[in-house]
Amino acid sequence: FCLFSKMRSKLASCLRGICACQLGNVPSVVSFADKYVRQFSSGAPAEQLLMPSTEFISSSPAFAATGLPPPCAEELSRWHRLGSQLLREMGVIEEPTVRRVYHMALPVYFFVDSMRSRPRRTNPGQAKAARTLLVGLQCLQGGGKTTLCEQLSNLFRQEGLSCVVASIDDFYRTHRELEQLKESYPDQPLLHSRGAPGTHDMQLMMSVVNSLRRAGASVGVPRYDKSAHNGQGDRFPEDTWPRYDSPVDVMILEGWCLGFQQGEAPLPANMRLVDQYLEAFDALYEQLDCFIIMQAQDVNLVYQWREEAELQLRAAGRGAMTAEEITRFVDRYMFSYRQYLQPFYERGGPLPKERTLQFVIGPSRLPLHSP
Repeated sequence: FCLFSKMRSKLASCLRGICACQLGNVPSVVSFADKYVRQFSSGAPAEQLLMPSTEFISSSPAFAATGLPPPCAEELSRWHRLGSQLLREMGVIEEPTVRRVYHMALPVYFFVDSMRSRPRRTNPGQAKAARTLLVGLQCLQGGGKTTLCEQLSNLFRQEGLSCVVASIDDFYRTHRELEQLKESYPDQPLLHSRGAPGTHDMQLMMSVVNSLRRAGASVGVPRYDKSAHNGQGDRFPEDTWPRYDSPVDVMILEGWCLGFQQGEAPLPANMRLVDQYLEAFDALYEQLDCFIIMQAQDVNLVYQWREEAELQLRAAGRGAMTAEEITRFVDRYMFSYRQYLQPFYERGGPLPKERTLQFVIGPSRLPLHSP
């Protein structure tokens, strides 16, 4: 027991030193680290170690953007329960990870959860009694959409709710259909490979969304194999798609261009057809119940984030793009970003302000401030 106590004491001292070196003297972080050390030294269970204060949570720019009141004692207990479970599953307990959970994942989760008690947005083609909450999420490639969606799905499951996550990438046209599209528009290079509006199967996307909101169905959600046909991609066979019993409680649909709307003339010649195809997304926007915008501090961060992803692939011994290939890959999307991204940020997405959560993220993919 004495040996164990000494080990605890030494580890606690190390942690205090690491916090001092890495975090500086930011008051909210220091008090948080001190609390962590005290609990660690006392031998508290791991799930009780990370219990940030209301002040720490409220200091999150993402939380401030939700418009929610600071959590009371009962609600704070729920934050701690969900946060500690998420951290255990992540397997990493360090300040950036804690901040990512309590300053990003949980504020977004509680915003979306608050929307569940509000009436669903309806249109003439949608059942008035639709139970499923349909959430849209936009961020540049590599900005953390997939990670955040996985965490949100995890959190909903913790609370006994069914949650389906899909990307608009899952609804790309089949390889054969993309080849036909290329042949139909030989002078439109943005439609010669998957990515831009026009390369998605919007009919399939709307069918899946509507089916997940109807009762009594088993719904397959498509998945896309981006490695097929030497990286050109193709849809996985339908019998391999994950299936869900409908209606689900929450569906999250994420995408790099989700929320973009047709631009104002004059449009560049290479964007006119893409702009026409973008109109097909309007029917989807009418069904969204809330929207999340992870606004990049600088659009050029997409190059850095892509390079970071490729570095991980190289470290794992898998095929990865060179710096030149990364530039060519991202450049294809920059036409759309230059045309639509800034107006999208300024407009605040396709939904009313009270149904939208928008915050700015920096190079670390953590919230910096509200726009």
